[in-house]
Amino acid sequence: MALFTPTAYWGGSSTPQPFDPSDLGIWSWLSMNNGSIGTNSSITSVTDIGSGGTGWYVGGSAGNQYAQRSTTSGITYNGSNAVYAAFDGTGDYWRTNSYATIADSSGNSYIVMLSYVYNSDQKNDSIISLDGSSVDFQISSDTGGTWSGQFDMNGLSSTSILSWYSDNGTTRNYTFQWNIFAFVFNKTGNQIYGRINGYPLSNTVTYSNAIGSGYVKLPVNRLSTRRLRMDMAECMIVRDKPGTSTNTSIENLEKVEGWLAWTYGLQGRLPSTHPYKNAAP
Repeated sequence: MALFTPTAYWGGSSTPQPFDPSDLGIWSWLSMNNGSIGTNSSITSVTDIGSGGTGWYVGGSAGNQYAQRSTTSGITYNGSNAVYAAFDGTGDYWRTNSYATIADSSGNSYIVMLSYVYNSDQKNDSIISLDGSSVDFQISSDTGGTWSGQFDMNGLSSTSILSWYSDNGTTRNYTFQWNIFAFVFNKTGNQIYGRINGYPLSNTVTYSNAIGSGYVKLPVNRLSTRRLRMDMAECMIVRDKPGTSTNTSIENLEKVEGWLAWTYGLQGRLPSTHPYKNAAP
């Protein structure tokens, strides 16, 4: 008896194509490995490869020092050494050229970053912030001497600070390792929360006041008075809710997490319950 092999399964038109974040219509995508920073060791310009996005200003410290382009991070991009931007924690920073509206017309947005965070000096050292005239935020350290993390936002329903869970049951220390951070502002589902490597990073709070527009800053707090030493390979800002099946679903966010994990060889960091733990999206 001949074995029948469906040709469509082996690369025909009906074969599901690999997921790419651009399928989501990302508003702003700063990828160090998709041609956005060129080949100069000192990064003096950034090209946003998102679907709309905005212009970015690249700043440096005294002596015209800018974030450095490096490949010594210990992570790979599709099997080769990954490129990342190394911010020195003193003068290096990127920010949008002008006020940016990072949420859609309903107030929805989510941010996904692949970053390596070093110890902070002060609680307001932030990996990303929005400096606006209304409801803004920063993802800051919470304490000095480490980087334990907090979600600091004007307009949270119950508190101005949303602290993070511990990563091992006793401490909150996310330093000296590459992490996939996700920060969700889901106005349609009335939720604000964070995730790390596919795990819950914080409790979920009510999304009372819609996030405003402002300068997006990396890695600096919203007042521009504190900067943080950080390495970054990817930063995506999506003006949408994180899923489509329900108001609180997260299937699109999970695809981004899965794509980052498998592209950068970090799939072992995903929880066993993650839909892309065993296969890329």
